[in-house]
Amino acid sequence: MGIKTALPAAELGLYSLVLSGALAYAGRGLLEASQDGAHRKAFRESVRPGWEYIGRKMDVADFEWVMWFTSFRNVIIFALSGHVLFAKLCTMVAPKSGFVTGTFDLQEVLFHGGSSFTVLRCTSFALESCAHPDRHYSLADLLKYNFYLPFFFFGPIMTFDRFHAQVSQVEPVRREGELWHIRAQAGLSVVAIMAVDIFFHFFYILTIPSDLKFANRLPDSALAGLAYSNLVYDWVKAAVLFGVVNTVACLDHLDPPQPPK
Repeated sequence: MGIKTALPAAELGLYSLVLSGALAYAGRGLLEASQDGAHRKAFRESVRPGWEYIGRKMDVADFEWVMWFTSFRNVIIFALSGHVLFAKLCTMVAPKSGFVTGTFDLQEVLFHGGSSFTVLRCTSFALESCAHPDRHYSLADLLKYNFYLPFFFFGPIMTFDRFHAQVSQVEPVRREGELWHIRAQAGLSVVAIMAVDIFFHFFYILTIPSDLKFANRLPDSALAGLAYSNLVYDWVKAAVLFGVVNTVACLDHLDPPQPPK
């Protein structure tokens, strides 16, 4: 007889019921804690006005998320779909007067992110050139690899050999059902972004840990919900950022690295 690993439906239902009840109880405690702390002085920097028509504030403590889906959202469609003009990209990263402003705003983040990933991509190009000296790669190949906009600022990183092989296809052909999968991935990313935006208007999971005096007074249920929510949010954020970029790359007939499981 083989070992059966599937659990009975009744047992799975019981586990799901217990888990749902625990999450609901922890979520209620976290919601009450968020409402109690919304007007605290320590929360002013990271809890800003959100849905003013219903009096809800929003947790904006995660700079990366706010940058992509608030500060950068007005141009993200054009940046990812059109890949922007090369000259515009140069004006964003070229040294100029007053380059060091003393702040750490969007321009600085994009510059540091692009520079860091440029080093990694140049390393991949150099290693591939050394490993296969018979393949005469050109400067144009390096520029295409490095300045492919969806991957430029924050990755993910594709090794040069994979990228070059995929962009060099003369007549790329889509697999059956690939466009449906791309549309489904894009729709899932949009739903996840909306869900996180709604979540941040009710649960201040990123701001509460910054106020230890307030966090020490929270009940165990709220602390459990806080820990679980931060764990899930880290996974969702990585999946969304990977998903948005990968969707655009798939439209360009690339096979990018998959998001975390």
